[in-house]
Order: sequence, then C-alpha cells, then structure tokens
Amino acid sequence: MKVLLLQKINKLGDIGAEISVKPGYARNYLLPKKIAVMPTKENILFVEKKKQELLAEEEKIKNLALEKQEKLKYFSDNPIVFMAKIQEEDKIFGSITLQNILDKINDQGHEIEKKQINLPLGTIKTIGEFTAHINLHPEVSIEIPILVKEEANVLPKT
Repeated sequence: MKVLLLQKINKLGDIGAEISVKPGYARNYLLPKKIAVMPTKENILFVEKKKQELLAEEEKIKNLALEKQEKLKYFSDNPIVFMAKIQEEDKIFGSITLQNILDKINDQGHEIEKKQINLPLGTIKTIGEFTAHINLHPEVSIEIPILVKEEANVLPKT
C-alpha cells in the first residue's frame, strides 16, 4: 500500500516521500496518527504546498529535542544510582525496569516518556554499570549511565 509521509520516520522516509508499506501498518498506525495520507492528487498537491511548513514544524520539534538533550547531559557526568539488596553472586532482589529509570529522570525535572527509553540488555538484574538509550527524536538521542550498587546492610544494635 502506498502512502505519502507527513513526518520524517526513521528507516522509512522523509516528509513528502511516497513509500510502500504493508496495509495493516498504514491502516492501523500511519493513517490514524496522521503521520501519512493516501497519495491522491489532492493530497500530493497539499503536501507539496505544505512541505515547507511541515519541514519548519519538524525542525522546531528537533530543536526542542536538542534542548532536552542538553539538559539530559547532566546525567553523563552524574549517573543514575540505584541501591539494591543482593541475593547471591551479585544478583539483586527484583529488577530495575524502564519505569524505575523514568521515575528517577522525571524526579530531576525532565519530561521523558517511557517509550523513549531503551535498555539494550533488558531489565537490570545484577550489580554494575549499565547504559540506557533515550531517543528524543529520530535524529537526536542520548545515552545515560546507570549504576547499581549494593545496599549497605545495617544491623540494629541490641
């Protein structure tokens, strides 16, 4: 099924590109979210006229993402630290998930959505250093270090 893109999409195409996608992807995702339109003569003319406007809007979104990236560079020098109780062989009780990382970032005053965060190795289940990728825009991303430490066991005095 051929569609005409209204936004730039990674690995698919730029604004105004006529691409061929599977019908379900177009019908269930691209068209309802107004990311693409059917390539009729009217829509082609509409996109041609609006292309500069759409490019300017896309540039504005990219600039906002770059601003967020600058703010998130704070975490490059200051990794997100989690304290966890240990089982055996450096395994932690439970796991550290995307939601835990999202909460720590949002507590610092940043607005990130869960779908923007990616843990390449999946949920964190051991002690050590890890990296989370945050995709702010198709062209803007940042890596944030995560440090998982052992929680100190303090025994109460009797």
